[in-house]
Amino acid sequence: MADERIQSLLDRIGGCDGFEVSGVTTALEPDALGLFAWRLVIELRPTRDAVKRCSRCGEPVGEIHDTSERSVRDLPIGEWDTWLVFRARGCVRAAGPTVEDASWLDRYQRMT
Repeated sequence: MADERIQSLLDRIGGCDGFEVSGVTTALEPDALGLFAWRLVIELRPTRDAVKRCSRCGEPVGEIHDTSERSVRDLPIGEWDTWLVFRARGCVRAAGPTVEDASWLDRYQRMT
């Protein structure tokens, strides 16, 4: 139920094209200053129908050579510090290995 509400919220504010909510967790954790704040972690997974593209050349991703977890801070939702977590898949191209494109996130961006 919570996952559906979060997915609906993401869809309304622009969503994360090519990804859908796979899980939601909350916790009371210290922030950078050591003050406790509520944290909302939204776990994303690729949708089955989205075409994955190379972030370097824009061609469809072919062979996947590895995956890595990426955490990106999003705008707060109310009093909640919000983080998006997803697996970035690496692809092999003529120009060398790179990761798939997340259209809603710049290549080295740490915050949406």
